[in-house]
Amino acid sequence: GSARYSYECDGWSPEIDEVTGDATYTATFTGTINQYQVTFNMNGHGDEIIAQTVDYGSTAAEPSPAPTADGYEFAGWYKNEQCTIPWNFNTDIVTGNTTIHAKWLQIFTITWKANGLEYKTTNVTEGDLITPPDSPNLGNYCGQVFAGWTNAEMAETTNVAPTLYPNPTPFPTASEEAPKTFYAVFADYEN
Repeated sequence: GSARYSYECDGWSPEIDEVTGDATYTATFTGTINQYQVTFNMNGHGDEIIAQTVDYGSTAAEPSPAPTADGYEFAGWYKNEQCTIPWNFNTDIVTGNTTIHAKWLQIFTITWKANGLEYKTTNVTEGDLITPPDSPNLGNYCGQVFAGWTNAEMAETTNVAPTLYPNPTPFPTASEEAPKTFYAVFADYEN
């Protein structure tokens, strides 16, 4: 369990010598504030952070600088493994051994292709809306103009795209399931 103090008996008052009759003795104690370990669960990313020893009823110190990990964005410290209840280093107090959990959001590289070539790449954080780069301004490309993006590789000339972004379909949010490559769609130029 957890408690604020630990007590150790220092002795008796008055000191017990030879008992010769009825007497009252009082035990004397020294109280010490208990200390607890605060550990940081990095959830598989970033460098390990050294555990802190914290007095009962005190706050833990927020690790600084914030952790980093290639391909991920640090999204804060949390009380639970699911990373749904934030830990507030200013107000949350330690009352026992505690684990604080790091939340990470994956960063996805989105590739944008035009005319079979890589046009641009952009990085998008998990949960953020995928936003296209500026439209490829290739002028009047073989009698065609830029019409949008698709997540399906197509021939150089377009027919009906399976999914055309942003119209009629909005771009998705970045996730494991979302497309990571988009292809420019060109439509016949009309005067």
